[in-house]
This record gives sequence, C-alpha cells and structure tokens, in this order.
Amino acid sequence: MLAVARYHGVELDPKEFRAATASPFPTSTDLSEWARNGGMWSRAVRVRWSHLLRFQDTGPVVLLFNDGGAGLLIGASAERDLVFL
Repeated sequence: MLAVARYHGVELDPKEFRAATASPFPTSTDLSEWARNGGMWSRAVRVRWSHLLRFQDTGPVVLLFNDGGAGLLIGASAERDLVFL
C-alpha cells in the first residue's frame, strides 16, 4: 500500500492505519479507508483473475489474495495472457 501511495505522490503514515476488526490480516475495506483518509481515491472491489488483464494502463494496484497474502499488480498483457506482480 505504501508503494502505491508513493507512486501517486502521497505519503501514508503506517501509524494512521486503523483496522475495523481484529483480523490477523488487513481487510480491503480497511486499506481502502486508510488510502482515502490519506487523500487518495480508493475502493475495495472483488475481481476475478481474468479481469486483471484489463489493468494494462494503470498505476500499481494492491491485490489481496484469499490465503491472506498480498501482491502489487504493476502491469498486464492481454496479448500474452500475463499479469505482472
């Protein structure tokens, strides 16, 4: 999340992150709220893996995986059927 914010010229303070639940992993809603409070436009959405191919001309995107891990989408190529994490 911090890398995405810096890419857009915003410095998020990790001390300002507030989780709404006691989950061991931050939720997409919590991260989105933190970004909005820091002055960014953000929303939490659920997308299928195949939809990530449409993210060709965007900045980095934070992805939260079902296993609790996270990744940073930095590009995609529909022609090669690849997403770059």
